[in-house]
Amino acid sequence: MFVSSSDEAQELAASLHRRFSSVLAKSPYAVTCSMGALIVPARNRHTCDELMRLADRLMDGAKHNGKNQAVIATAIPHKHLSHNAPHPQRAAVSIGRIAEA
Repeated sequence: MFVSSSDEAQELAASLHRRFSSVLAKSPYAVTCSMGALIVPARNRHTCDELMRLADRLMDGAKHNGKNQAVIATAIPHKHLSHNAPHPQRAAVSIGRIAEA
C-alpha cells in the first residue's frame, strides 16, 4: 500500500489492527492480532526478502511485547548503515494496543 506520510502509515496500521481484532473477537477461540508494519521510503535498495525479514522482526517484537498490538518502523536505506545488514529504525514503539475482552 502506498501512503504519503509516516502519520498516515501509522493510522493505516492502527485501523487494520482494529479491524482484524474486531473480527477475531467474534471467534470462539482466544486469539489476538499482532502486526508488524514497515514504512519503506521511495527509492529504497532493500530486496523484497530483506523487507519481509524486517517486517517479520517487527511482528515478533509485537508478540514479545505483550501481543495484541501493531508495531511500525521505517526501513533505513543501506547508505545510512554502518554495515550491510538491514535494520529497521523504529518510528514508534507501539501504535496501538487493544485490551483483551
